[in-house]
Amino acid sequence: NIESYKRNGEYIMKLGIITFHRAKNYGAVLQAYALNKATQNLNIDSDIIDYRENKIENDYIFFKNKKPKKFLKDILNYPLKIKKWKKFDNFIEKNISLSDKCTNEEELRRISEKYDCFITGSDQVFNLKMTGNDKNYFLDFVSDDKKKNSYAASFGQKIIPKEQKNIYHDLLVKFNNISIRENDAINIVDTLVQREARIDIDPSFLIDKEQWKCIAKEPKEKNYILLFTMQQNSTIFNFAEKLSEKTGYKIIFITDGYKKRLKAIHKTNIGPEEWIGYFLNAKYVITNSFHGLSFSINFNKDFFVELQKPPATGNSRLETLIDEYGLRERLVENGENSNIDKKIDWEKVNEKLERNKKKSLEYLKGLKNE
Repeated sequence: NIESYKRNGEYIMKLGIITFHRAKNYGAVLQAYALNKATQNLNIDSDIIDYRENKIENDYIFFKNKKPKKFLKDILNYPLKIKKWKKFDNFIEKNISLSDKCTNEEELRRISEKYDCFITGSDQVFNLKMTGNDKNYFLDFVSDDKKKNSYAASFGQKIIPKEQKNIYHDLLVKFNNISIRENDAINIVDTLVQREARIDIDPSFLIDKEQWKCIAKEPKEKNYILLFTMQQNSTIFNFAEKLSEKTGYKIIFITDGYKKRLKAIHKTNIGPEEWIGYFLNAKYVITNSFHGLSFSINFNKDFFVELQKPPATGNSRLETLIDEYGLRERLVENGENSNIDKKIDWEKVNEKLERNKKKSLEYLKGLKNE
């Protein structure tokens, strides 16, 4: 029942990718777009499997389980949020190749016969806590284990809870290839299934700056410092204000927050195309977001990154990324960085990035031949 495709005289693989593409999160949507685009650039006929799963989508329903005062503010801001969600949905429908809609394992099994091969990833698809123990992100709906692969998948944690180790083992042992994105995950895979996993770059790196420009929306503002955070705190705000004073550049803060906690132009409810545009045109970027860091590196921006404070669990991937490219001197610690005037050696960074990109693209191309 496998569908055959022919393009430019060459038969190509039909690839299904499952990831968090419906989350109202810039990194989640853009990495899904990038993996879809990158595999198509390799002459692979790929779809993002349009799995509509309540846990991932509902975690971004912003007025869920809030205190009365916060709940009221969310209700008042609801029309703006709807506008933002529509921008995400429009981006997905316009730019991503989707499968038929699936809402359960039975529907996933039914469409799985259309595909020669599957990838789960990137994002925290190996985090059962995040997915509400949804095994579909481990490709459990695929009957042929030879078709199961991951790409730059994340566990989102350094240690797997003891009570879940058997579950993880039974799911991972069935994979044909295991590709992850953090150093910590190497040990997790080795411990659970005694296999050597490979580290691959985030999908956002698989397409270059020029390709990202094709879908970006140019901002009106010029000469600005872009602040984008997953965790808001006084130290990163203080550093942004110091950099603004030193350079004379205004701060543009992409945020969904209500409270204006620093002197900045607050940009709320922007879509993915606008988000890319702000990164492309920034003079500096300050972030504690993994994808904020990824796009800063890919676009060769003067950036500074702060590790997230406890109880956040996302620092492993931030540190893996900055250490891979020798960029630890860009860390903001206690609101300070002494390398503001030091330029990044982008030639050195880009050479290594190109090597890693080539390695990851070869892995994806290799799936066609298995």
